[in-house]
Amino acid sequence: MEYYVIYKHDAGWAKGESPTGIIVVHRVYAPDWSSMEYHAMHWNHDQQAWVYSPAICADWLSDEDNDERRLDMPRAEAERLTLTITGGEELPDEDTILWIFQWKGEPPQAEDTPHTWASGFLDG
Repeated sequence: MEYYVIYKHDAGWAKGESPTGIIVVHRVYAPDWSSMEYHAMHWNHDQQAWVYSPAICADWLSDEDNDERRLDMPRAEAERLTLTITGGEELPDEDTILWIFQWKGEPPQAEDTPHTWASGFLDG
């Protein structure tokens, strides 16, 4: 798992600037190194929510103009800074992030989930 904190200005971290965004990336090389599955999400200030957005995140991270505006860091530091970026919302734990990525940001709703024998039986 990779964590990138975003700053408004180049080298903002060196200037004491507070971060303004965060991107979480997970790359899965399966079945081998020749293929890669890319997942990413970021904190969306307008929606006040984590948003699954691999294309947007990949575009932003690959733009050389943004190289000096991002800083990769270990999860513990990302957890601490996330509270500032989100206004108090915590960084989801890695199991939750992987679950979001598994469903590409759109988990099945209860009505989309097939009933097992036990749940169908108990539901009547």
